[in-house]
Amino acid sequence: MHERRLEQAMLPRLDQVSLKSDRDLANYYIVREPRWEPLRGGLLFPELPVQEE
Repeated sequence: MHERRLEQAMLPRLDQVSLKSDRDLANYYIVREPRWEPLRGGLLFPELPVQEE
């Protein structure tokens, strides 16, 4: 089994994709080997519509 980890890397800036071909670098976080699990017992607080008086 692979170990999950959080890494930092200097990568081309995403906001410059369509603006320039030689993009500036920015610091990004990368999650390696993520694992997703459903919450037990549902949501913490149910979403209720706001009742106006």
